[in-house]
Amino acid sequence: MPNFAFRGREVCFSDEGDGPPLLFIAGLSGRQSFWDAVKPRLKPRFRILSFDHPGCGESEVPCDDLSISDFAALVVALLDRLEIDNTPVVGHSMGGAIAQTLALDHASRVSSLVLSSTWAKSDPYFERAFAQRCEILKGLGKEAYARAQCLAILPPTFIAERPEEAAAFERGFLVGAAPDHIVLARIAALLAFDNTADLGRIACSTLVIYCRDDAVVPPHMSRDLAAGVPGASVIELSSGGHFAPLTVAEVYGDALQQFLTEQS
Repeated sequence: MPNFAFRGREVCFSDEGDGPPLLFIAGLSGRQSFWDAVKPRLKPRFRILSFDHPGCGESEVPCDDLSISDFAALVVALLDRLEIDNTPVVGHSMGGAIAQTLALDHASRVSSLVLSSTWAKSDPYFERAFAQRCEILKGLGKEAYARAQCLAILPPTFIAERPEEAAAFERGFLVGAAPDHIVLARIAALLAFDNTADLGRIACSTLVIYCRDDAVVPPHMSRDLAAGVPGASVIELSSGGHFAPLTVAEVYGDALQQFLTEQS
C-alpha cells in the first residue's frame, strides 16, 4: 500500500475506486481494515480513502504521543498528498473525535460529516470503562484486552449467533495491533477530548449515527453530540453494538449512502 510522511514517520493509506472522494477514519484500533465490510457498498460511487493510524496496522510508530488535533493535521497532510481540496468525512468512535476537530480547525477541507458512534466529551461512565480497559491491558496483557474488547464492542446476539466471526474478530485484533504504550496514549487522548464548547461552530451538513445497544459509546453520548451540532441529522440503529460497520454492514452502508447522496 502507498505511504506518506507525517512528522518523520510513514503512514500507510489506501485509495480505491473512482468518483468523488470519501474519507474514512477508524477508531481506537486505528486500522483502515475496519471499513472493509462497508467499502464495497460505496466504492461504485466514490473514491474511498482510508489510512492506518500511526503505530497501527502498517503505519510506523510515532515519535511522540499524538493528540486529536495532531490526527486532524495528519488527515490534512493526506489530503494535500492526494491533492484533494475537500471531501465528505466519516469518523467512527475516536475517528469521530478526529473528524469533529477536522471540521472545526480545517473547515474548508470537509464538505459533509458523518459522526459514527462517537462523542463530544467523556463522562463518568466512559471514564470508568476506559480505566478498566487500561487496567486489563497493563495487568493481564494484550490477549486478555482483546477478549474484553470483543465482549464490549460486539452485541451479545452477534457473539451468540455468530461465534466464529466473534472469535475471528478477537484474533484479528491482535494482528497489527498497536504497541501497548501507543494504545494507552490513544486512550488518554480520547479521554481528554472535550468539544462541547465548539460544536455549534460545525457548519457542514452532519449525520450522527449510532446503535441503541452500544455499550462503549452509549446512545446518550451520541444524542448529546447531535444536539450540539446545528441541524445535525440523526440515525439510531436498533442493533449493532459499537462496531456497526462490521456487525450490520449492509444497514450501516445504506444509511451512509443515502446521506451522502442527498448531500451530493
